[in-house]
Amino acid sequence: MTNIEKWYLYTKRLESPQTFIDFSFYWLIAACLQRRVWYFDSEGSLFPNLYVCLVGPPSTGKGLVLSRAKELLLFHRNEKRSKVNTNIGQEYPPLFPVGGDTITFEALLASMGDNIVMTPVPKTIMPTGIYSHTSYSFCLTELSSLFKRHKEDVIKFLIKAYDCEDYDNTTKHMGIDRIRRMCLNFSAGTTIDFIKESYKAGLFGQGFASRTLWIFESKTRFDEFFVGEKDKDMEQARQDLLQWIKRLATLLGPLNLEDDTKDWLQNWYKTDLVPKRDAASAKMHEYYGRKRVNLLKLAAAVHFADNLSMTIPLSAITKALKLLESIEPNMAAGFNMSGRNELHQYTLRMLSYLKKNALKKSFIQLTFGMDMTLPEIDICIKELELSYGVRTKIEKGEVIYYI
Repeated sequence: MTNIEKWYLYTKRLESPQTFIDFSFYWLIAACLQRRVWYFDSEGSLFPNLYVCLVGPPSTGKGLVLSRAKELLLFHRNEKRSKVNTNIGQEYPPLFPVGGDTITFEALLASMGDNIVMTPVPKTIMPTGIYSHTSYSFCLTELSSLFKRHKEDVIKFLIKAYDCEDYDNTTKHMGIDRIRRMCLNFSAGTTIDFIKESYKAGLFGQGFASRTLWIFESKTRFDEFFVGEKDKDMEQARQDLLQWIKRLATLLGPLNLEDDTKDWLQNWYKTDLVPKRDAASAKMHEYYGRKRVNLLKLAAAVHFADNLSMTIPLSAITKALKLLESIEPNMAAGFNMSGRNELHQYTLRMLSYLKKNALKKSFIQLTFGMDMTLPEIDICIKELELSYGVRTKIEKGEVIYYI
């Protein structure tokens, strides 16, 4: 059984949509890698940290699955560091430092700055014989809590942290914050309403949105009143996952791509990504512009979910690509609902047709007379699902839409 299959077993009773389950797992793996592995070329180093945001209405299981990932991440302790005080006594700090749910921006900077790690390494990896990094993870059940104050500063910090650059911030009363060799893995949950408000406020126009994988869903994968207790198989899966992520903490060094993989990526970039980027809407253009970076980062998480080799195979690249392609239609529709939405009038016409007739409609019936391209129709249908709860099912081999 692979580790993601063990994760599926451990989360089998959660209502969270499948994409929430998948990307929370790979975010967990990336968080365990920290700043200890990296791609390297003439442009510099690229670290496989991820920003993942789960977007959906309240009670769609965002917090449920993020809490499971965070619980695993916080389990192991770093016994090489000094103990810290808690209300029940002293304990070792986490092996993988994680910020609090309601931490302020100022406290985040202070906490992250205190978590620099220095590790002896062969001089072939680092001439000084010491590898230092400031790796941190942040897992919020509600994204809006981070933007209550200092919105512009938060955005600038998140962009720097995603790119794993050094950070300097001069404050009026608290001096200068300086964080070196930092790396942040960030996950959060939020609603479509917050995305809309953030676009109107200009929060996502500075590069943060394109660095984040936005996972839009409208409903849970099933409905159960009770989550239930963990059974023996679930607990065994949890223990196996804990053992694996502790092994990931031993990795350190550069990542390699085989020549065939490099050739495949170059061909994919020219024949697939560039045309999609050039044809994308304004709100998806930046995402596609940064997709090759997100692809490499996600591919590392996919690979290290079950392997410790420092060579990333083509199979990990293609699996990561399929994962990204699975969320892009909902992402395009979700972004299209934010701010000015030229297709929204067509969505409302489809919704009115469904409500007025109060019957299940086929794709042909629903879109008849709509002067739109198939991609535009797809965005409108995704908007119907995400914002208005329109459902689909298969009847006699045909997709049927209903409220």
